[in-house]
Amino acid sequence: MKKTKFIKEWRATRGENYSYLSNFVSNYSVSALLMHKALSQFRNQDAIIQQSIRNYIISIASCLETFYRDLFNYVLSFDEATLERTLPELKAKPTYSDIHSLLQDGITFSEIAAAEANFQNIQEIDLLMSKLFYPHSYLDSLEASTCEFILPTRGIRSRVQFSQMWNNWKSDFSNIFQHRHSFVHNANKPCEIKFKEIQNLESLALVVAQITSELVIHKFPIKGALRGNGLPVLLLMEDLISEDWEIATSKDGIQFEK
Repeated sequence: MKKTKFIKEWRATRGENYSYLSNFVSNYSVSALLMHKALSQFRNQDAIIQQSIRNYIISIASCLETFYRDLFNYVLSFDEATLERTLPELKAKPTYSDIHSLLQDGITFSEIAAAEANFQNIQEIDLLMSKLFYPHSYLDSLEASTCEFILPTRGIRSRVQFSQMWNNWKSDFSNIFQHRHSFVHNANKPCEIKFKEIQNLESLALVVAQITSELVIHKFPIKGALRGNGLPVLLLMEDLISEDWEIATSKDGIQFEK
């Protein structure tokens, strides 16, 4: 089975099943900080800025893909109904021999299914994540969501209506993966993304992952949410690129539930 090596590496690097959001925030913050330092240090060197943006887009898409796969595996690991709805959508069909070999190595059936899932474009993401939101669409559920969050940098609690934050968010979200595909497969393609667009895309990706986590947590008995004194926390880009804070290890600060 071609995915055997991938599954083993993915399992070895993702930590606990409930680390789907903490992994995303950790991975994303490093890329975001690097991008913003490049913008500050090389502001007058357009070629370096454009190459940095190219690399940043690739990283954002990779962080999102990993986030969806980690979260998907977590839910499939204990929810049989979601697993059954998912299996017919998987294009690759491992043989009995493949499955037996993986199970012998301690790989779970949910990991096999999640590894075969494709989270590299908005259509596939909606198709697969909608299995978690059955009978509703994932993208529609996200757009209709309203959640109350603590916004750390701003020091306030706010009721966040996703649909009011972006006008054309589905198109923008899709562009992250389309840009990534173009940049990965064609190094000759110039990067012509403007600073305002990258600001929009980076914020969108950050909020989508966090609100998705919150919606799934309300549907399934899973851990991994970001909480501040027991209340949901929404990190914004200014939080992500700030270097003067860290996730708390006590219940008195902001931490990921375990």
